[in-house]
Amino acid sequence: MISPSLALIEQQMAEGLYHGASLALYKNGGWTEHYLGTIDGLSPVNEGLIYDLHLFLR
Repeated sequence: MISPSLALIEQQMAEGLYHGASLALYKNGGWTEHYLGTIDGLSPVNEGLIYDLHLFLR
């Protein structure tokens, strides 16, 4: 089953809001990484491209 967060991101990508996303989700005591779509409409999102938002929200 796809998580509600991933379903929303995929819906927004289909609507053309953005080309792709890279994110990590925490569930049941563990992290999962997800790489969806493209960076620019052509090149796939690079695996390992995850940022800690905490670093940006200080």
